[in-house]
Amino acid sequence: MNTFNNKLLVEFLEESIDSLAPIANFLIQIETTPNDINLINSIFAPIHSLKGNAAFFGFAQTKLLAHTMENLLDRFRTKTISPSKYSINILLNGLDMLDTMLQNIKNKKENEIDDEKSFNDSIESINNILDEDSDQVSLLLEIEKKFKIITPFIPEDKTGLWQEILKLSGLLKTTQPAKIKEDNIKYPEVLNTVIDILNEPEFDSLEEEQKKVIYRSFAVLEKSSISSETLEKIKELRTQYDEYMEDIEEFDSFLAEILLEKFQDLKESGIWILPEQDTLPDKQLDISIKEVDENINQSKTMRVEESSVDSFLEYVGELVVVEEMLSYIQRELAVTEKNRNLINVFKQTLETFDILSDNLRKSILTIRKVPINNILQKAPRIVHDLTLKLNKKINVIIEGENINIDKRYVDLLDAPMVHMVRNSIDHGIEDSAHRLQMEKSEYGTIRISVKEDAQSITMIIEDDGKGLNLKKLKEKAVKNGIISPTESLAKDQIIKLLFKPGISTAETITDLSGRGVGMDVVHKHIMMCGGNIFVDTVPEQGTTITITMPTNITTQILKGFLIRAGNEIYVLPMQRVSESFAATEQDIKTIKEKQKFIVRHDTSIPIIELAKKLNLNNWQEFYQEQEKMTFVVVTINHKSYALRVEEIIGVHKVVVKKVEGDLINSQIFDGAAIVGDGSVSMIIGEDGLKHLTSG
Repeated sequence: MNTFNNKLLVEFLEESIDSLAPIANFLIQIETTPNDINLINSIFAPIHSLKGNAAFFGFAQTKLLAHTMENLLDRFRTKTISPSKYSINILLNGLDMLDTMLQNIKNKKENEIDDEKSFNDSIESINNILDEDSDQVSLLLEIEKKFKIITPFIPEDKTGLWQEILKLSGLLKTTQPAKIKEDNIKYPEVLNTVIDILNEPEFDSLEEEQKKVIYRSFAVLEKSSISSETLEKIKELRTQYDEYMEDIEEFDSFLAEILLEKFQDLKESGIWILPEQDTLPDKQLDISIKEVDENINQSKTMRVEESSVDSFLEYVGELVVVEEMLSYIQRELAVTEKNRNLINVFKQTLETFDILSDNLRKSILTIRKVPINNILQKAPRIVHDLTLKLNKKINVIIEGENINIDKRYVDLLDAPMVHMVRNSIDHGIEDSAHRLQMEKSEYGTIRISVKEDAQSITMIIEDDGKGLNLKKLKEKAVKNGIISPTESLAKDQIIKLLFKPGISTAETITDLSGRGVGMDVVHKHIMMCGGNIFVDTVPEQGTTITITMPTNITTQILKGFLIRAGNEIYVLPMQRVSESFAATEQDIKTIKEKQKFIVRHDTSIPIIELAKKLNLNNWQEFYQEQEKMTFVVVTINHKSYALRVEEIIGVHKVVVKKVEGDLINSQIFDGAAIVGDGSVSMIIGEDGLKHLTSG
């Protein structure tokens, strides 16, 4: 296969896999809204497109399955077959098989299908639905023939049944797929013009003006389309055309075949807004082309390799480091109080640099982002399939599906979400009978919500089931030798046992869960990317799992609160700092000669000696020359703590650098940052603050 063919194939696979992703959710919605024609069209269009593209690339089995599914969906569209739970499940199975086949092609496997029997069974199941409906029509028509034979022998007052059969038979005959006419479908005349040009026997003899008509027709068609699916097809075709011409630089027969296939598909399946007349005269076509010619390049897109974006982000990170160094120089110059005008100009230049670098960072980060709905849309399908298998009744609520996340998080968060949703269904939410006994709603609820702020993305998965059995969780940990039988653990310590290998709260092992495999791996992967996972549970009320990740997985830039403890500078997470203040020895209170407190805003706040907690040598000497003590108040788990520090440096942007090695306390430090004077400072993250304030 030629190089440009490979490029087209990769594009076909990526677009096909993406287009199939939301279909499972659409199919599940059809169960409750079977007459929603827009929903059915949203499923039909990508399956129809896949059928045509698969045939073009020679993937016969993918084309056959897509075509068979398309036939059933077309019967849904024409209302000759009503969607049922059974037919929806058959289509869902076919959808899974299509996805597997595309992945096999993508991974360059020898065969499109893994299991020929399953493939044939899927085709047969769909055809059986189609044949069964046709058989019912045939049976009714046969009954009609028989009734016509015996009609002369039926008394006039006994012909009621016969009349009803005639009505039903007439209705069915008018709605059979073979009887449906499409003569009244209208489309832009430019499609016929372009198709005629592409059907020319000698493409080399095409005049430049004809080639321009073909290219400019994209804009005319975009202007005429009234459906998002049609518009997307036109834009994809234009992008395909641009990339081909960029690589090959020649309008040849291969390109013509591609275009002909696509334009014919648009003619058959596109939805358009047209003028009152049925055709578009050549003169009007010329006018339309001139109207849009100046805007013809507005919708072009470009594919960029992830590695290029990541490399760019690394440079942006270094730019932030340079900015901090310039800030440091500006502060040092300000101290000298010499050449004040030069200092002011330097400061203004620095502020401009700050704005530009921040805008550059935000712009490049958006390139890496994709809709999180790519993950969330899987949840309804999981709930649909498992509730049927387990005979449970569960509703799923999705919130925040319009948020965009770093592309790498799609794979990272996909497995944890699927794992935890399955756990909630399998041994979290009770069956309907038990829920009614507990005076709960017959239907359980799984809520998946996503939130974002400047620094982080948070995914929350919660259910209203029976909650975790902490007693059994501890017993399992003892049995596995993770803790001793006499060891006393607080609630949060018991919950953390979930992240140990081999731990599960399931009472029985099933094919869904209960083997203790998963949560430890989930925890490890999330922590490796700088994230956190927290679990909270209330008996008979449910469980909440919160996953927090930095907004960007490659270059993490955060606003940090810089302080000095001893001779070292440390970075605190700005979102956890509520205030800073100075105090004297008289402001300090002691309880039981052990715990020190300070009263602030009528609230007693426990004091944490940061240098002591960090085990800095001679930590007491650092404060001897201070007339007043300096404190920074941080909030952890809704509780405030006053960290005693030697000096407050201020708020600065820092680039997080991962630091590995035995000398680094990973329980306290999230990484390191280069500050303005070129020195390296350790970052105390949220987990680190929790560790420092835990006792």
